[in-house]
Amino acid sequence: MRRLAFTMAEILLSLTIIGVVAAITLPSLTGNINERTWNTQRKALYARISQAVALMPALNGFGNYNATYNSEGSLNITEDTAAETFIASGLSKVLKINNICDNQHLADCGIVSSYTNFLGSASSIPTTLKELNPFFTNQNGAFVNPQAHVNTKAVAFESANGESILTFYNPICSSADMVYSDSSGYIYIQPKMCVNFIYDLNGNRGPNTVGKDIGFITVLYPTDSIVVAPVL
Repeated sequence: MRRLAFTMAEILLSLTIIGVVAAITLPSLTGNINERTWNTQRKALYARISQAVALMPALNGFGNYNATYNSEGSLNITEDTAAETFIASGLSKVLKINNICDNQHLADCGIVSSYTNFLGSASSIPTTLKELNPFFTNQNGAFVNPQAHVNTKAVAFESANGESILTFYNPICSSADMVYSDSSGYIYIQPKMCVNFIYDLNGNRGPNTVGKDIGFITVLYPTDSIVVAPVL
């Protein structure tokens, strides 16, 4: 009686084919799973931030800052702890926060030093309002009073759901009808920005890429439950 069976060569060939197919398809499957997870987390985070902001009595009522005048008579606001006070005294009252990290210890809250931007190249994480957008301290100014300079330092916090969130706070944000425009007619939207969040859904685990685990939330004046992406 003859017994039929696969040869060792046939078994190895079959395993090789299965391995190649798996190597091709698994990254795509993993990527799709990650995308769905990030989308779910992102929607949940937007909802929580929106609800928290709606419960706050005023966005620009937190944080003390020291105002001084330079030799040219321009007002300079260089408060180091305004964003920290905003989180500790305001946001933490309406949003569950596990940990707050000052400007010198952002990594302790899972904030990475660089990320991959929309163009696919590496960018450094901004740590002050000026680094976020130079018009916050530009003489042509983003503010009702173009002489007012504000350059508060960013502070990070970890949410109860595990997101790492870098926070930029503007203590003198103003209403939409007070937007400053220069002589060319260009309108600056910066004065309406009260808070800008850069969030990382999974801390420093990666891929640390905008549009995936990293994104932006901007809260504009006046206090509203609607949060939008920043104007670029």
